[in-house]
Amino acid sequence: MTAPAIQMKGVSFSYDRSPVLEGVDLEVEEREFACIIGPNGGGKTTLLKLFLGLIEPQSGSVLVFGGEPEEARKRIGYVPQYARFDPRFPIAVLDVVLMGRLGKSGLFARTTSSDIKIAKDALESVFLNNLEREPFANLSGGQKQRVLIARALASDPEMLLLDEPTAGLDMHAEGHFNRMLNDLNQRMAIVTVSHDLGFVSERTQNVICVNRTVRVHHAKDLTPEMLDDMYGGHVRAVDHDHNHPEDCDHGDH
Repeated sequence: MTAPAIQMKGVSFSYDRSPVLEGVDLEVEEREFACIIGPNGGGKTTLLKLFLGLIEPQSGSVLVFGGEPEEARKRIGYVPQYARFDPRFPIAVLDVVLMGRLGKSGLFARTTSSDIKIAKDALESVFLNNLEREPFANLSGGQKQRVLIARALASDPEMLLLDEPTAGLDMHAEGHFNRMLNDLNQRMAIVTVSHDLGFVSERTQNVICVNRTVRVHHAKDLTPEMLDDMYGGHVRAVDHDHNHPEDCDHGDH
């Protein structure tokens, strides 16, 4: 039987004795598409750090692919919310994607023809192979996001972790991006952090609601009332079909 992509049992974590997560039990299965939502300070980023083995819980256990998170890190493609590259430094798109090979070949290893082919294939998978020589700083927000996904894919991951992947995307880019994630989900688990409830309800299978504790709901069962009950405040949903516009925000969570 294949181990879950992520398994947490009784996990608690505090910063300077201030509890952030308490008694978390969570499983993310192979090829599951899950989304993490919750208020600022609720523990979303802490969860990602625990998945990546960047921090250790004060109590409980975290397993990634059945082993220690730090050992599994090379099997995870991580896409941050923001990528900071000095705009004065003319790094090309292909060079950004090749950074994804560092975890496989080593920091000081010479780039091989195999690395370049893998990076180009990753760019092609996000439909940006025609921009490989373009300076990264010249790209639109949506194009930059897809380059960062290509960088993650170049590491040949078995799971993707994405932090606010649709932030800054226009409607056309977001539609393309969502289809790409659905394709990738056919071969790997995807866990994303998002504030976009339309994305959550339409694209993901399960919703990981984080506010010190963790509750998991099926995306189709998620209602504004459930979110109000857990987080407080007014919750509004996004209609991505734009046929029945509703309120579209639930606070800066």
